[in-house]
Formats: sequence, C-alpha cells, structure tokens
Amino acid sequence: MGAARECAGSPDVLELAVPSDARFLELINDFTERICRQTGGLSSEETYKIAWGVHEACLNVIEHAHHFQAAKPLRMRALLYPGRIEFHIFDSGPGFDLSLVPEPDPAQVFERGRGLFGMRQCMDLVEYHQGARVNCLRLVRQIRTA
Repeated sequence: MGAARECAGSPDVLELAVPSDARFLELINDFTERICRQTGGLSSEETYKIAWGVHEACLNVIEHAHHFQAAKPLRMRALLYPGRIEFHIFDSGPGFDLSLVPEPDPAQVFERGRGLFGMRQCMDLVEYHQGARVNCLRLVRQIRTA
C-alpha cells in the first residue's frame, strides 16, 4: 500500500492488490476504512456504508469475474480528492453491462443479488467500464462538509 502525489491539485492515490480470495476481504475492509478516515469529513456511519459498498464490489470480482481463482489479482485504487473519494476496482473477467442489471423487487426476499443495488445506495456514483483486458468499477462518494 503506497501513496503518490503527482502534482499540486492531483489526488492522493493509494493502491492495494491481493489474491482473489475471500480471506483478504478483511484486509480490503481495513484499507477502505483507513482511507475514509483520512478524509476527515466522513462520519463512522458513512465510513461503514462506503466500506460495505467496496466489500460488495470486491466480493463480486472474486466470485463473478475471477471465479474464485486466487491467482488472478484483485486490484483496487483509492483516489482522495478535495470533496470526494473514489474507489476503482479492477478485474480481468468477461465484464457485463451495468445498465442491464435490474433493481431488485422490494416485495421479494433475496438472500443474494442486491450487491449493485446496495452499492448505488452507499455511493453517489457507480460506473463500470469494460476494457479489452481489464474492467473497472468506479465508486464515487462526495464528502460533504458542514
């Protein structure tokens, strides 16, 4: 885990790479919470929600993109801008169209399948960019100051 500042006004950038194994989700959670605390503008409740959204995104990569193949690295980048925080989660899976994922029916009970819905509730922006070799889920949360 390292930080880099390229020039004045650029974000602080921190990166983490772990095997695609659920055993590393606690490390990812700790990484996310520490970054949220660095902003100084997020409550513990907001930090929890952001960490939950990042956890769900990483779990989806492990399960759906990398099919529990630990040899495929799960890469994550956090960007701390003044007024917002971004998490970019990279995968090398086949990708999908985010717009085709339906919102869950609140009248139905689901044990699974609410991850993207939850991410959208925790974040201000959820985008997915499919590349030729690498895909990126971008999670953005504005930091509201009083």
